[in-house]
Parts: sequence; C-alpha cells; structure tokens
Amino acid sequence: MLHPFKLLHLLRSAFDRLVGAMNQIGTLWILVVMVLINTDILGRNLMNRPVQGVNEIVSMSIVGIVFMQLGHTLRSGRFIRSDGLVDVLIARNPVLFQILERIYGIIGFIIMATIFYFSLPHFLDAWKHNLFVGNVGQFTFPTWPIKLILLIGLAVLAIQFLLTAIDAPRGPANRDQQGEAS
Repeated sequence: MLHPFKLLHLLRSAFDRLVGAMNQIGTLWILVVMVLINTDILGRNLMNRPVQGVNEIVSMSIVGIVFMQLGHTLRSGRFIRSDGLVDVLIARNPVLFQILERIYGIIGFIIMATIFYFSLPHFLDAWKHNLFVGNVGQFTFPTWPIKLILLIGLAVLAIQFLLTAIDAPRGPANRDQQGEAS
C-alpha cells in the first residue's frame, strides 16, 4: 500500500507532466496553424485556390491553444498579475504576500470551477446536437472538440490555482524557470 504522501507526490508529478504536455501540444498547434495560414496565402496568391476552412480552423484553434497553455502559464508565474506589487510585497512583507497568494489561488480556483460548471452544458449541447462552424458543402468543423479542450484547460487551471494556494509558502522566489518548486 502506498503511503499517502507518496501517492500525493505521484499525483502531483503526473499532473505536472500533464501541464507540460498540454503546453507542448499548444506550441506545436501554433506551428501547425502557422503552416496552414502560409499554405492558404500561397494557394490563394499563386494558384488562386485558397485552403477551405482556414478562418474557422484558426478561430477555433486560438481558443484551443489558449486553454491548452493556461495551466503552464500559471505554474510558471506568467499569469496576469502586477509584478511590481508582488516584488514589493515579497521584499517588505513576505507573510502578507503568502496570505494574498493563498487568497489568489483560492479565488482563482473558485472562478475557474464556476466557469467550468457553466461551460459544461455548452459542451454537452455541442456534443449531443453535433454543432459545427463553417458552411455545409464547403467546410464544416464540429465545435465539441474545442469545447472539450476548453473544459480540460479550465479543470487543469482550477487545479493549478489550488496548487498555487497550497504552495504559497514557497513563494515565486523559490521557483525555477519552469515554475517548479525548488
């Protein structure tokens, strides 16, 4: 039987690998979108034959890419925040910083969990009714895969916010470039 702390360590390690993998997939996705856009431009200008559905694919991809990378953005300390205020708090009152960091993590968790809760019916509706974007006969793309990625990204971000609250005593000064606690 695994010791509870060993199990928590294994779960945390698996979660960290998931966050890293999602970030890498998001980065590769950006490269694919860049190739698609350039192929469309070349096809449009050289052969007068644009790639069908590029607008739909790019608009859906932007949402997917963002939600694939949000967890890693938070973990690495690059999420929206005032660095000037954080630096001053760490220097002048590290205890207050830790308290505020915990509050930040808890509020972030609650907000992401709430958004997840209200986004779930949209995914289920898209899945059930096979909703799509595009024009029938030219190009269609189902919306449920992107809505699923959005839900997964929200769940990962919510968990990462919770881990931010738990890890608050360590502070960002003890994190390396990847956001890993040292």
